[in-house]
Amino acid sequence: MSKIRARDNYFVWTDDEVELLLKVTLKYRAVMAAHHIDWESSQSKYGDIFQRYLELYPSPEKARAMGKDFPHRKEELNQGSLTTKLKAIRFRYRQALNASKKGYHKRVVLLYNELCNSIWEGYPIINGISEGIETGDVSVEAMPGGDRVAEDAAYVEMVADRRQTLDATQVGYRGEKLKRPLGSTENPNDSVAQEDTDIKRRLLQQLDTTDGEFMGTMGLWSSTVDRLTSNIELLMIKPDPEMDVQLRIGFIGAGNMAYGIAKGILSGDCLPVNVKVSAPSSRNFGRFEELGITVTHSNSELVSGSDVVFVAVKPHLVPGVLGEISQLVTQKHIIVSVAAGITLATLEQLLPVNTVILRLMPNLPCLLQEGALLFSRGSCAKPEDAALLRTLLQHCGLVEEGPETWIDVHTGLSGSGVAFVYLFAEALADGAVKMGMPSSLAHSIAAQTLVLPLFLPLNSLELGLSQPTPLGVIAFAIPLQGAGRMLRDTGKHPAQLRSDVCTPGGTTIYGLHTLEQGGLRAATMSAVESATERARELGQKTAAAGSTR
Repeated sequence: MSKIRARDNYFVWTDDEVELLLKVTLKYRAVMAAHHIDWESSQSKYGDIFQRYLELYPSPEKARAMGKDFPHRKEELNQGSLTTKLKAIRFRYRQALNASKKGYHKRVVLLYNELCNSIWEGYPIINGISEGIETGDVSVEAMPGGDRVAEDAAYVEMVADRRQTLDATQVGYRGEKLKRPLGSTENPNDSVAQEDTDIKRRLLQQLDTTDGEFMGTMGLWSSTVDRLTSNIELLMIKPDPEMDVQLRIGFIGAGNMAYGIAKGILSGDCLPVNVKVSAPSSRNFGRFEELGITVTHSNSELVSGSDVVFVAVKPHLVPGVLGEISQLVTQKHIIVSVAAGITLATLEQLLPVNTVILRLMPNLPCLLQEGALLFSRGSCAKPEDAALLRTLLQHCGLVEEGPETWIDVHTGLSGSGVAFVYLFAEALADGAVKMGMPSSLAHSIAAQTLVLPLFLPLNSLELGLSQPTPLGVIAFAIPLQGAGRMLRDTGKHPAQLRSDVCTPGGTTIYGLHTLEQGGLRAATMSAVESATERARELGQKTAAAGSTR
């Protein structure tokens, strides 16, 4: 049984902890299947599994009484390490499955194969005990100095010892198979049977002689190869052809947009250990660290260790930030700007020639993976760069590519549009309060009312309608449903959410000013009042008609 080590940058799992994690995952899969839901498409799967894991995780004292190895206290557990571990097991499992389909086997250690088969239903071809799923310990963040995975001699030796033990077990199995028939011949005097027995005895003696040499050689080979190639193996695993799961992603800026996009990216195959965030202040770092993301105050460090860099700062800060990192940006980087109003032409002037640049405009509902995101490619960005960005953002909401002239329109429609919806929701609730409804209930009903269109217009073909939903309807419905979800699920007052969207001197505050000039708030309250009065009139007429019968 492997021993536990808790260090600043490692969460090392025992075999019993891994087994419990897989059993909880299998139970979660069964529950979701009972509700006809694909569990892997659930955006809350890692959080749900983590909560159930915490409930079932025994205390160290109880674990010792059961003869199990659960040495952590519950407060030492975190969702980031669980997510990293479960993804790593899945990647190794798929690697074994891909090897089986191609007719060869990559040597990996088999643990809990049946549980993995039940969860992911792949059934790779496994030869003996030394092929299958490697559930060795996983670094959950990079160590200082820029290394992707820190070298740890003690850990490497522990894994090597485990592999030697498994190899010895396999040799034991082979020996037992040869020993069993030695005394089982029904007729010892039968010359053929005796000859067969002698041959098997000589083979067994030869095996016993060579096994010691073999195990010694394999031990030296395993420890050497593990030290030289462990980092390379982690970087080269590519179970999904659409995206390298070890792609390093950095965010310059730790605001709401960076957080929402990071959450969406981690809902896919990307590991938290491969994501880093930089900001001059530590004020917003806490929520990123809860996701298992590394934080830093150095933009230069972030760019040097990233493949894709999201520039998610206020527009007026962009020139200074790009000037700081410009010398570190290479043609291998992909720079994604999230800054409103900063054109591709400006970005290309501020960065080295031939830099791959994409301009992205998200909106606040990205925080709930209900965003509407539109991006445009710079002159050096290729279709495969756009495909990569689309894959990264697929769990953030609706993702579309279009010409840069649409970006400003999208900003007014969806980026600022959510604030317009918040103003409308606040006016709806205020109208209900005016007519006598408690404020908290009025705001809850207003939020739920705005969520309802989610089910109506987005896929008319599935509803049996003959024509697909027009793009204009989708463009209207996406910010509406995203804003409605934000109102309902965050529980914040519309005014607070509206303030979160407004940047001083930005597009949203100008749009809100126009709505106020047009009397949207007063008109909406009056509409609720008129509808309420009419409902009362209809009720009175119905009651009067009933009394005359």
